Amino acid sequence: MSQDTFSLYLQDALKQTDPQMLIFVFTRLVLDDNATAEQKLAFERGEGGRLLPVSCAYRLPAELSNVNTMNDLSGSIDRAWDVVFVSSIIDPSSQQPVSVDVAQVMQGMIDFVANGQVQQFLALNQQGERLSFD
Repeated sequence: MSQDTFSLYLQDALKQTDPQMLIFVFTRLVLDDNATAEQKLAFERGEGGRLLPVSCAYRLPAELSNVNTMNDLSGSIDRAWDVVFVSSIIDPSSQQPVSVDVAQVMQGMIDFVANGQVQQFLALNQQGERLSFD
């Protein structure tokens, strides 16, 4: 995706011919319990750690207007988060018969994120700015 911000991504989703559904996986940066002293020091400097999925949600683009509404969505999960991964699918309710199980898609996305396979998703910080991972 070429969008630089959540707002651009949202605008693009609204322009699609087929209605879209946005899927969110919220993650928290954590340090493993068995981290070395060196890893702990690096983590305190803002380096290292891993992204742990803490919640997920889905919404139609029309239900969100900007990054603030995305943050409102994350507020409803009542968990702190650092990075959100976003993807979209064709809105299953627009298809007859419904051919996509949203819960199954979300679980697949959670599994990808938990395994560090995040290149195919839009990664955003809480300000809606795009993040990249090497």
